[in-house]
Amino acid sequence: MQNTTRRGLLRTAVVALAGALALASGAGAAHAADPSPVIDPAAKGSITIHKFDHPTTALPHDGTEVTTGLEGFSPINDVEFTVQQVLGENGAYDLTTNAGWTALESLTPEIAKNGPFGSSTTITTGTDVDGVAVAGNLPVGVYLVTETKPPVGAAPVAPFLVTVPIMNPTTKSAWLYDVHVYPKNSIVGATKTVDDEPTTLFHNVVWTILADIPDTPVVDDSVVIDGYKIVDPLDSRLTYTSTAVSLTAGPALTGADYTVSFDSAHNTVTVLFTEKGREALAANHDAQVKVEITTKANTTAEIPNTAIVYPNLPSFSIEPGQPGGPTKTPPVETKWGSVSIHKVVKESKQNLSGATFGLYLNETDALKADAQKAVKIGTTGADGMLRFEGLRYSDFADGKDVVEGEAGYQAYWIAELQAPAGYEPLTKPIKVIVGAPGTAPATYTVENAPRQNVIHLPLTGGSGAAMLTVAGALVVAGTLLIASRRRTTAQA
Repeated sequence: MQNTTRRGLLRTAVVALAGALALASGAGAAHAADPSPVIDPAAKGSITIHKFDHPTTALPHDGTEVTTGLEGFSPINDVEFTVQQVLGENGAYDLTTNAGWTALESLTPEIAKNGPFGSSTTITTGTDVDGVAVAGNLPVGVYLVTETKPPVGAAPVAPFLVTVPIMNPTTKSAWLYDVHVYPKNSIVGATKTVDDEPTTLFHNVVWTILADIPDTPVVDDSVVIDGYKIVDPLDSRLTYTSTAVSLTAGPALTGADYTVSFDSAHNTVTVLFTEKGREALAANHDAQVKVEITTKANTTAEIPNTAIVYPNLPSFSIEPGQPGGPTKTPPVETKWGSVSIHKVVKESKQNLSGATFGLYLNETDALKADAQKAVKIGTTGADGMLRFEGLRYSDFADGKDVVEGEAGYQAYWIAELQAPAGYEPLTKPIKVIVGAPGTAPATYTVENAPRQNVIHLPLTGGSGAAMLTVAGALVVAGTLLIASRRRTTAQA
């Protein structure tokens, strides 16, 4: 995109220069009061850089000075630029000829930064006028402008090329030797959120990164993005699954727009945009890049996570937090804990092994004590203990604190599926809360009473049935004996 825009401007300049040369040769010297249509190779020019605090209103980018409509714009001082004259194979580009302009068509900032260079000067905004830096006494030629010290908290402007002179945008037949540029630093913001509502380990935990796209037109109305990547160094307690990349508005991205790589040694995901992808970003710079990284929490812990957004090529080699460096998202967390059951005899508090419990996400399922609906099942050991691990905190969901009654709050319910032999099971499930140490009970004690005065009859056969048969026969015999005695007494 950068090459296309730059070449279009240069072609226009070539056409204008050809017409100007024809005009000069056919009509004689231009009037002294009029700007000459022919470039003066001995002339000196300047590049004046104006810096404002991220203006929300677009400014002209045609090389002319803006004198109106600047109300509300705040100038920025102490921004440093380096202005270097770019040389070709045979020295300075000859801008007085069509051949010189044609040679510029293939020149880009990426190529120009490798030199060779002629004159070089470093200028800083605010030296003489607030928000303004001037590189003066420049010979005719093409210059690479690099922002070497950007404003604090802003991504540096991508290096750009400026010719001295530049074609007058109004007349198209004269030249401006004093060129004004308005490079705008794009404040690239980024956020990260987490969706961890599934509540148990090894379910998906999705991290969503929303990152701004820089919009930094300089001399024309194009947006140039020379590099863009998003890096997510995942915590070791997260297991990586997959990544999806899209824009919040505009056309769908394709696999040709970016690459996704996963460094298993460092548990790091990198989304790198290709040249085609950067063109798509520039064309849709009012949208945001959306990266959804799916993981699974693999242990019980409070797990923080951040992502890093590199909005341009220079930021690739700068550490986060340094001027001109990448943007780091505020940390967001997913929190996982555990709850323990201690099974004891009601009176003696003796540990009870062999009690099987089910963990449920709601009371309705727990009341049914249906093992198929339980999200976890376990049995107490010899110490009477059972621990359910890998449960999302009850009061922390999707990266924020929640209270009971709010969306995302999760209480858990424990039902006894099978009591130890000789003991009564729980008559109803118990509600448990999972949270940070000290904020919720780590262990819930469950008491079981021994069975009392309960007769268990076998369904068929066995000594129980025989005893009942004998007892029944005795009852019948006793009844007959009493009836016989009553008859005898009556007859007497």
